[in-house]
Amino acid sequence: MKKIITLSLTLFTLYACVKTDDVIPVTITTEDFNTTIDENPSQNQALGTVKGSASQGSVSFEITSQNPANALAINASSGELTVATPSLFDFETRQKIEATVKVSANGQEKNAQVTINLIDINENTTTITTEDFSATIDENPSQNQVLGTVKGSASQGSVSFEITSQNPANALAINASSGELTVATPSLFDFETRQKIEATVKVSANGQEKNAQVTINLTDVNENTTTITTEDFSATIDENPSQNQVLGTVKGSASQGSVSFEITSQNPANALAINVSSGELTVATPSLFDFETRQKIEATVKVSANGQEKNAQVTINLTDVNENTRTIWRGANLVFTKATGADPTQAANQDRITDNVWITRGNSGGQIFNAKTESSANKNSSPADTEWAVGTVDNIDQLTFKPFRAAVGSPRSVVGKNLVLHLIKDDIYISVKFTSWSTSRAGGFSYERSTE
Repeated sequence: MKKIITLSLTLFTLYACVKTDDVIPVTITTEDFNTTIDENPSQNQALGTVKGSASQGSVSFEITSQNPANALAINASSGELTVATPSLFDFETRQKIEATVKVSANGQEKNAQVTINLIDINENTTTITTEDFSATIDENPSQNQVLGTVKGSASQGSVSFEITSQNPANALAINASSGELTVATPSLFDFETRQKIEATVKVSANGQEKNAQVTINLTDVNENTTTITTEDFSATIDENPSQNQVLGTVKGSASQGSVSFEITSQNPANALAINVSSGELTVATPSLFDFETRQKIEATVKVSANGQEKNAQVTINLTDVNENTRTIWRGANLVFTKATGADPTQAANQDRITDNVWITRGNSGGQIFNAKTESSANKNSSPADTEWAVGTVDNIDQLTFKPFRAAVGSPRSVVGKNLVLHLIKDDIYISVKFTSWSTSRAGGFSYERSTE
């Protein structure tokens, strides 16, 4: 009896363990996807979303086959379908795109069928887009005054513009290419005669056309009042101009009569003068045009006629000038040669550039020196009263000048280098290029240099 009871309990325990460890299968749910679109979609155009879900966890999406290949793409997480290759969506080649999408989760999967039906589009039809145009202006405009632009575009090619009717006739003109509207006959824009100008503009391309309505509303103007027109004036000049230097002219006009010009304020005072009749601005006090003190001169000019006036703002911007101007010799090249073994004390064997600098070289080797003040070369400082840099005068502001050997290194390697020589006492800059350098310790060398 005891054995039977023990066996029953063991079987019950085993049964209970098996039931506890059972795995619940994952169920995938999805639907076939079908949509209809126009042919020739854009790259990455969204087509819709394949539905998919799992009883446990999240699903992923994968296109396992499609016809034609590479037509579609799918987002692996969301199932969103997009256009991968727009050129494959051509109704004349095929009327539908088909694909199989695998929806999977936790090792389970299910397929959804995708069908994209294409609609044929008339690809040879041009569509015109335009808008009606309206503007409000003062009466009595000027000849060819711009009123605005009629908008127009075409799905294919460029559009042209034409006024097919207008009231009154000949009031408006239009640019056939841009659609810009202008005043053709100013006298017709008279508020006392009419309060608006109307027209029909035909916008056309490739045999297709569409009309835009144009309305120009007129505003009444007191024609007994003088209207002043002027513009702000701005100019940029070098500092330190000359007395009475002309800076330009302030523009000003009146609808009736002539205008006069007057400087009503300026900073600094007395810097500028103006011609009362012409508006020409000139320098009154040159010393005030100093960049180190100020970078601009400002003034207000009153333009007036028949009791009416209008202000123009004047700004003169100053440019800094290097007031320590260098003297650079840019004349024709001179070739100087000291023959090997030639006497360095003789004038013929010295390049007497100025009264202060006579370049030569000793016959025991070594570097060049200034025979005016030196009897032989000093490796660290010769030639005296000179400094040198590797480069050209065109980038002189970026050059670093040093004694000859410090600038060029070993003298025998100087041949062919572009150098700039600064004569310190004379403060002159000269272009130099060595063409030979004797290594026989006999003092020969040659170079070409610029002249004054």
